Amino acid sequence: MGARGIAAALLAAWCMTVLAEGTQPSVIIYHPGVSWQMRYDLEGVVEDYNNHKRGLSTYATARSQTSGILVSAQLNLDKTARSAAQCREREHQHIRQHKAFAGSKIALSDTGGVDMEVLVPLGQGADAAVSRHVHRFWLRDGVCAKLHASRTPFREEHRAAFDTLLQTVRFEPATPIVERAFVIPGRGTLVVPVPAAWGFRAAKPAEMAPRELQFMDSESDAKLLVTLLPDASRALKGAPSARALVESARDSAKAGALEADPQLAALKGRGGEGWYFFVTDRALVDQPPRAEDFKYLRQGALLMRDSLLFFSMFSNAKDGAAPAAGLRAVSEARLVP
Repeated sequence: MGARGIAAALLAAWCMTVLAEGTQPSVIIYHPGVSWQMRYDLEGVVEDYNNHKRGLSTYATARSQTSGILVSAQLNLDKTARSAAQCREREHQHIRQHKAFAGSKIALSDTGGVDMEVLVPLGQGADAAVSRHVHRFWLRDGVCAKLHASRTPFREEHRAAFDTLLQTVRFEPATPIVERAFVIPGRGTLVVPVPAAWGFRAAKPAEMAPRELQFMDSESDAKLLVTLLPDASRALKGAPSARALVESARDSAKAGALEADPQLAALKGRGGEGWYFFVTDRALVDQPPRAEDFKYLRQGALLMRDSLLFFSMFSNAKDGAAPAAGLRAVSEARLVP
């Protein structure tokens, strides 16, 4: 059984419930090779996606479970733009040509920033509800930066939340490691230090239910899959310890592994202790890399107080920066209240 099969088996016993309110207020957007990062704060924010295509753009999406505001942010490489207004004009042209915005009211403003407001009618008549979209633009070092906030439906009482969000946007020096934080309702927040150049996808949080995370290294195509199971005793049902769980995963992986007897290695982390193993996919030895087929797997689990962190590090390099970064991220991960 592969990493996805093990994770799926662990998750099978859980039932997803309603979304819980986010507790991590800050979102960081970074693009490889840029000396700065963009940050904004949003009460009750939960991130969905934050990734980039090297040489093109970074795109990130999040939502506030407090105000209902959806936010997307983009860092788009553009060596031809000479001002933030030019960045805005290109988006303006796109919106005017898009059928989804037919009948919308578009307003440009330079009062608080280089802004564009789009009010999309949700029905007919003067009293029809609207969806409000606010875009703000910046130009820094050949990069068009954009924040897009929206709410559907929009009422005037929501305006203050938009204004507060826009006021929090700032640009700061990029750091090689970023502490990504993910809400685990009923347990706190899982903090995972990863390279700034790694993107991620995150499943929605739910009260006392597992949260799945996928980190992606665009340079090597390596992936780190993490599942935080809030109730370790339930996750270990049928396995007397975290070590026994990892041994079971190792034994399942042995069938297709080059290694006849993969050994378990201890993993003493900042947030807990556990075990992991390393195997080589026998079928991929001497084969060129293929999308979603990885030659090497490091897989294991750590106990974090009453929770269990299960991880799988996939790579096509036996050693190197990506596998090392993945193990470091897991060993330095921690749960905070």
